[in-house]
Order: sequence, then C-alpha cells, then structure tokens
Amino acid sequence: MDYTKNSNIGTSTRFWSIITAVVFAIDIIVLLLLCSGYSVIWLSQTYYLFLIGLNIVLLFILFHKCLTKRRLILALLSLSFAIFISCAAVWLFHPYQYFSYSSPKGTNHILIQYRKDLLEARISNYTIYQQKYGILMKKLPPKKITITVPEDVELTQKEVFDYMNPQWMGEDTVKIYSRQRPYVFRLK
Repeated sequence: MDYTKNSNIGTSTRFWSIITAVVFAIDIIVLLLLCSGYSVIWLSQTYYLFLIGLNIVLLFILFHKCLTKRRLILALLSLSFAIFISCAAVWLFHPYQYFSYSSPKGTNHILIQYRKDLLEARISNYTIYQQKYGILMKKLPPKKITITVPEDVELTQKEVFDYMNPQWMGEDTVKIYSRQRPYVFRLK
C-alpha cells in the first residue's frame, strides 16, 4: 500500500468529519446528561473548560478549512471563546472545592461542593451530590444550600456547615449538621 499519496492526515476531509462527529457526539451526551440531572465529575470540577476548549479548537480548524459559512463559524467561535474566558475566570478566582465521602461499607459515595464566601460577604454555598457509576454525579435535594453568617458572630466552619464530618445513618442516608439545622440526604 502506498501511503505517500495522502500522507497528510490533517488535510483529509474524512478525518475532520470524523473528529467533528466525535466532538459533536460528546457535546450531545454531556447535554443529555445535564438535562437528566447528571453531570460528569471531572468536567464539572473543571467548569467544562476541557470540553469548551475542545470545541474552540475544532471551530478554529473548521473556520480555516471551510470556505462557506465562515460568519456562522466565527460567531460560534467568538461565543465559545467568551464562555471559556468567563468559566476560566471563575475557576481561577472563585473556585469550588470538592470533598468526597464514602458510606461505612463503601457502597455509596457523596461529593460535597463548597464555595467560600466572596469578598468577606460571609455567605457560603454548598451542593451535595451522589456519585453514580464512578464518573457521574447527581444533585441531591435541596439543590443548593446557602448559609449566611451575621457579621457580629464568629463561627468555625464546623458550626456553619460541618461538611467535614457527615454522619452516615446506614448506607443510604447521610446527615450533615449546620448552624441553621441538620440536613438529611437520602441516596437513591
């Protein structure tokens, strides 16, 4: 077989069609997961920067390869770049922290997403997820816990929301104590 005729795989239309289809399929799968209440753990923890960056690279290549519809591709490229910059700024300057805990027998896992207060506003945000299938996570109700601490009160993190010591009640229920009340999460 003579490979010298079409040795530059980067110029192959079929190659870029396959790459485009793969990236589009990944985008659709992630979108369907998000619509069903699930998200991929590592994508969520990185604010989807990898996936957005992959789409930007693909759009940039398509812009240079495609002679028609350049305005549409340029508009999508600009929008993707703006989304990437905003996600990257949040990730760099005000990131979430994640803590993972297993049930006593290790059959269930929860992830606690925590963001410290911004500019000493004394507001903390928490979201509790159940880890599913090793790579997915699903939010547990209530969807988001926001706790505000008055300025004249000095509390430790344990008193505000004790996410470091979740109390397991069996394999399917976990309780986390806060300043306001205990939160009980039932895993499905």
